[in-house]
Formats: sequence, C-alpha cells, structure tokens
Amino acid sequence: MANDGEIDQEKYDRISEKLFAQYNDPAIAFIELAPQGVIRYLYPLQDAESLLNRDLNIKHKADLERIKEGGQPIIYGPYEMSIGIRACIITKPIYLYDEQGTKKFWGYAVIVLRYPDVLNVIDMDAESQLYDYKLSHDDDVTGKQEIILESSSQALFQPVSADFAFANGKWKLSAEWKGGWITRNELLMEFFLILLLAGLAGFYTNAYYKQRGDEIALHHVINDSDEALSVVAKDSSEVFMCNKAFRRLLGISGAFRSGLSYQEFFKHPVISLPELLENRSTVITNQAANNKLVIRAAKIDWNGTPAALLRGREYDLEFFDSLTLLPNQFHFQKLADKVIEKLQKSSRQPICVFYNIVGMKFFNAENGYAAGDMLLKETAKVLQDVYDDALVARFSNDNFCLLTRADGLQEKLKAANRRISMLGRAARIDVKAGIYGIRKDSNRSIAEITDAAKMAADSIHDDVDRHIRYYDDELRQQLLDQRFIREHLDKALQEKEFEVYYQPVIRALTGELAGYEALVRWHSKELGFLPPFRFIPILEQSHQITAVDTYVIREICRQYREDVDAGRPVVPISFNLSRIDIMQADMCEIITEAAANYQVPHAMLHIEITESILTGNEEKMHKEIKRFHDAGFQVWMDDFGSGYSNLNSLKDFDFDVIKLDMKFLSSMSEKAKSILYSTVAMAKQIGIETLAEGCETQEHYDFLRAIGCEKIQGWYFGKPLPLAEARKNLAAKEITTECSEDAAFYHAAGQLLYPLKDPFAILEEKKGQCRFLYWNKAYEQLTFATTQLSMAALEQLLSRTDSPQRKFLERQLQKLSVGESQKFAYPYKGNFIILTTKLLNRQEKHLLLWLSQENSRADI
Repeated sequence: MANDGEIDQEKYDRISEKLFAQYNDPAIAFIELAPQGVIRYLYPLQDAESLLNRDLNIKHKADLERIKEGGQPIIYGPYEMSIGIRACIITKPIYLYDEQGTKKFWGYAVIVLRYPDVLNVIDMDAESQLYDYKLSHDDDVTGKQEIILESSSQALFQPVSADFAFANGKWKLSAEWKGGWITRNELLMEFFLILLLAGLAGFYTNAYYKQRGDEIALHHVINDSDEALSVVAKDSSEVFMCNKAFRRLLGISGAFRSGLSYQEFFKHPVISLPELLENRSTVITNQAANNKLVIRAAKIDWNGTPAALLRGREYDLEFFDSLTLLPNQFHFQKLADKVIEKLQKSSRQPICVFYNIVGMKFFNAENGYAAGDMLLKETAKVLQDVYDDALVARFSNDNFCLLTRADGLQEKLKAANRRISMLGRAARIDVKAGIYGIRKDSNRSIAEITDAAKMAADSIHDDVDRHIRYYDDELRQQLLDQRFIREHLDKALQEKEFEVYYQPVIRALTGELAGYEALVRWHSKELGFLPPFRFIPILEQSHQITAVDTYVIREICRQYREDVDAGRPVVPISFNLSRIDIMQADMCEIITEAAANYQVPHAMLHIEITESILTGNEEKMHKEIKRFHDAGFQVWMDDFGSGYSNLNSLKDFDFDVIKLDMKFLSSMSEKAKSILYSTVAMAKQIGIETLAEGCETQEHYDFLRAIGCEKIQGWYFGKPLPLAEARKNLAAKEITTECSEDAAFYHAAGQLLYPLKDPFAILEEKKGQCRFLYWNKAYEQLTFATTQLSMAALEQLLSRTDSPQRKFLERQLQKLSVGESQKFAYPYKGNFIILTTKLLNRQEKHLLLWLSQENSRADI
C-alpha cells in the first residue's frame, strides 16, 4: 500500500494468494479491502465480482463506526450471503500515518470464511475426545442467537456453561463430558474455555497458533474431575491414567501407578476390553470396596493412540435394569425432564419413542429364556447404537423407551426396526414403535408422555403391516372413543342401542333364501352409528364382548318367536362367538336358555367360530363343540382360508359348515379359482358343507354354483340390514324363502354334487314339473348341437308326461337309488345321445338329478 493510500493491485493479489495457501484454502472464501467502507479490492474475483464497489456491511453501519473509533475487529455470522455462500466475516479497521505522524482512518480489511469449512482449520481434536461442546453468539444488533461451533449436532444433557464478551456481542460456551455425568467445576471450565477460545479467537484475529502441552492439560482436567474417569489403550490394554474419583470408587488409596494392564487394574474382570467397547457397558464386582460398579466405555483417540474412555458409577438396582444395564423406568423419569429441557433450548423438538418387541413369548418357547435374554441385551445395544445421543431405558420385559431429537428420526426408526427384527433369526420378531412429539407448550408429565407413546405402540400391536405409529389427534380421538365404549356399554345395552342386522344366505342350487347371518350394530346416542370394527375389538380386549353377544342371541330368539307368531316364514340364523365368550362364559347354557325362553328349535341356531379361537385351546374347544352338537346346534368354521388356516382344524374338530373367506373372490385369479374348486371338493369328501362369503357379482355367483358350493353370501344378494329392510330387499330381487323340508332335501343332494368341468346340468322334478336348476355352457352348447333344442325347450319337453323323452327318463330312474349313477344311450333323430345320470336325492314327488352328456354317435 502506498503512502497515499493507493493499493498496488499486483502486490495485493500476490500477498492474498500466499495468505490463502497459509490459512487452509478453501476455508477462506475471499479477502476484501474497503477504503472508506466501499469495497474496491477483492481476491479472488471469481464468483464475487458483484460485491465490488458496494458499501460494506450496510446492515451494521453502527458497528463499523464503533470499530473505526475503537480499532477492534468484529465478527459476524455464520449467515447466508447474497452470492450464495454461508460464511463468517471478520472486519478490521486500517489506519495510515501522514508525514507528521498523525493516524488517519483509511478503511477496512475483511476476511470472508466459509462455514462450516472454517471449523476444520481450528484444531480441537484433543478437547473433543473428552467433551461435547457448543459455542453460540448473541448478536448485539439483531439479538438472535447463532451456533458458531459445536462438536456434534446432539443436544447437551447436563452441560456447564460460561458467558463472556468478545468483539461484537455476547458469547456462550457450554460443555460436558461425552455421554454423561458431569458436575460443575468452574476452575476446570475456565481452563477449557481458554483452550477453546484461544483456538477460535486466535484464528479470527490472525494471531492463533497451536500451543503444545495438550496432553498435560487434559491429564489435569481428567484427574481433577468429580466424575470417575479412566483412559485405557485399546490395543495394549495399558491403563494410561485413572483419576482420583475412579480410584475412590475402586477403594484404591494413594497415587495412580502406571504400567498396569486393564486386567490387572480391574482384578481380572469378567469382560475383556474389546467386549466392553462393543457392549458399551458392564457391571463388575469390586472386591476392594465390596460393591458393584457400572462401567461404561467410549472409543477415543488419546494423543494419537486408539483408547477407551471409561466412566464408573456405583451400581444400584433402584436405578438400572440388571439385564441390559440401561436406566430403568424410575431412573428414566428422573432424568427425562432435563433431557427435554436441553433439547428445547437447542431449538430441537424432543421425541419420545416407546418400543415393544412383539413375539418374545414364542421366541422364548422355541429358543429358551437364555436366548431371549441375549436378544433383549442385543436390542438394547442396537437402540444405543442407532440413537447414540438419546436417553435409552428398559421399562419392563420386552419394552424399551427413549428420548431423542426429531431430526433424522425416520432413518433411525427404519434402521432400528430392521436390525432388531434380524435378531430373531428364524423366529419372527416384530418391532412396534410408538412416537410422541413433545411440544414446547406441553404441560404433560413425563409419565403421561411415555404412556402416550406406549398407547401408540399398543394400537398397532396386532397389525402385521404397521411398525410405527405416532400419537396424533386421530389416535387420541380413537382412544377417547375406546374409553367411552368401555364405560358406556352397560348403559347402551339397557337402552337397547344395539341392533341386530341380517345378511341373507342363499342356496346356490335354487337361488332361494336359506338363512341369515346375524351381525350387530351400535346406534350410540353420543358417537352415532358404530359399525362392528369400531367397537368389537375394543370390547374383546376389555373382555366385555360376551354381554353384547348374549344380547344378540336373545334378540335373535325373540325375533324368531315374533315371526312365527305372525305367520312369517323363518330360516336358520347363524351368529358369531368370540374366544372370550368361550373361555369366560358357559355359552351352551346361555344359548340353550335363550332358545327355551322363546321356543326356538335348536336346528334354527348355527354357531360360527373362527379358527383362531382353536389355537391354544384345543381341549376346551373339543369339549364345547361336542356340547353344542349334543344340544342340537350346528357349529360352523368362519373365515376358512384367512390368516394361517390349518387343515388339521378340519381333521381334529367337527364342523358342519366351513365359510370360505371372501378374499378368495376379490381377485378371481385362476389360482384363487383352483383353490376354491379343490376346497369345495375336499369338504364334500369329508362331509362338510361349504358357504362362500363375498359374492358381489353374477360372475362370482355362476362360478360358485359351477364348483358345487352349497351356500353363498354377499352383497350381490344383500348387505346386512335390519330384518324388515332385509326382507324388502329380497322381495325386490324376487328371492323366495325355502321351506324346512326343501332345506333338508337340497342339503342331502348337495353332498353328492361334485364339481365338474365337463358338460353337466342339474334337473329337478317337483310335483310333475321339471326345471333345470343349473347347467354349464358346455352342456348347453352340446345339447343344442345334438338336439337343436334350447335348455328352455328341453325343460318344457321333459315336463310333458306324454313325451317319449320323459317316459324314457322315468324308466331309467326306476333302476337307480340315491347316490347311484348310470350311463345309457338315447336314440334321437337317427343318432344316439350318450347320457350319464346320477340320482342326487328323491322324496315323494320330488327328485334331483345330475346329468352329464357326451357327443352323439350313430354307431351304437
């Protein structure tokens, strides 16, 4: 710079280039010179030319005037600059002297430092081995707090803090030992502040150099700490140092003696140092002081040597879980408020996550309790590893709880769920996580917070497709509804808020009404109309469902008696019983009593149970099913084909009907059709009737009739409705009701009706009239090809008692008994029609015939 204040551009560029090389480019973004506050010189120009000839720091004119008078530098940032970089800016005043020696203000020198690249220049390696720290700045112009430097993004748990003034504003440094248990020690804190600020301030003012002797300084910091600390070499296991607090904990008097190994120092511990580093913590028995200690370990670098920093504390079952060595629920709740407070002060939202490890009972049964304990210990390690900055605790059995921050939560949830699920190996282990976000204005206690997170996890306990659930307004309302349902059940029953709905069951052969399934609905005065999924699972969980099912049974019987007395046709009614009904009540006695009160024949009441009821209750269920049968009630298996259906259930238990799950009909794929076809055939072979749920289209109906399914239920015929409305719906569809005599007739015939893919038809003769109840497309086409008759014309022909075809058929049928079949040739217009007949059932003036036809021949 010349005496007249002009800058030699060439020299400026050369000096700036050297400065860049010396101070770790790319930490320095560029250097500015601003005579009288206007930027005239800039190095390098690339990407920053727009700053030339602009006023300097327009937003901070008052600061510029202040440092012009005082001669001290100022620091701003980090903040976003107009040229698109985030930076910290150091501004220093420059003065020149004239020939008389008078000092005159020239302008400003500015160094723009990229953030966070500048942090790589400040060597804090030694300090960061022991401390988590955070340096923040309160700008005296904007009043905003900005974090300038931090060892990690995690919130500090129990930091010691110090405030100080530097350049333009107030600064605050907070620090704590890595991972826990720090006590206030102002002398040590002040020492640490000097180390940290010497690095930061020295770099900013171009006067920083790294002082030697870090090893001695840190040795003193550790040795004088109130926390029990020790440093051990990772590879050689040599104990580098053990402070006074640790020696007191171990019951060792006198000075620390170097040269001891980890094994010698801890008197042959039960766990090696590598294992301790892997497990993070252990409990050792201290013979000298006759106590147990919790030792926690963290990996550090000690003056270039890989080492372990050990922390000790006296073990107490009142505070720690004996299996995982995590804090227990009591200790978690003691620590939680401070963790939440610290996270909120650092502008991070605290999150409570409650983990439920589902499937532990089965895992223990298959692998033993020792393996189960190991799985829980591994789960604790996974949670500590994934949530490395969190307060993690084991609450009870297979439940863990933690407090962490919201940022990065989704990735951590996925990682933890994946790793824990893999711990089960061959056994199925499912992980459910309930999450509660803690708002700053929340007045919930920590017990209420953990309860909310637990309720979120519990809400998806039985949902195999969901592993994460937030406690939100929707769940809160669900829980309120659940409480209302449980608390208002008795009142709702007394005031008859429950209503029985009826869904028709259709005979596949005839298309007539063969029965109803009774389903319950709740017309709550407070909550409105409640479908079954809103209240049945809740009442099953609270063991209150039996009261509702008993109400339904009595209503069914009452309605039956009302219909009989009014002369209306009646059909059998099926209803569902739950596991709770079977296990806690005498349902056979309840049903029998209701039937007796309203004079309902037992054959009119059919009991539906799901296969899940059978699992784990085989002996009880054998006994109850036999009691139902002995009393004259049919017992049906509901939802066959859903979940984990097991053919052993059909082998081991006596069912009259299996209801095929509606999911089979949802896709109507070839595989689904084949499964239904085979299931119907198998059921007939073992004497069980089939009923298919979920029939919604004509296509469904035609297929189910073709494969020989005896009964059909679904919205194609009618959705569940109050009985009067259900009858109106059937009348509108012209569906008639079968009588009890026909029901027995068709039931017997249905057992002999096996599904075929060949041309076949079902012919009924009743009181001299013939009608085809069913025929497939192949039979219709072959009939027309051989006789030129439609199925309607053939039906009329067979109904004429004087027709040759009718007389020929009657002669053949005289030779057949029920269940027998016969093959014969019928001459027709010069050809022979090859027919096979099977008599499905015969009563007075009523028979049912199965017909199969082959191609006609002329050479018989």
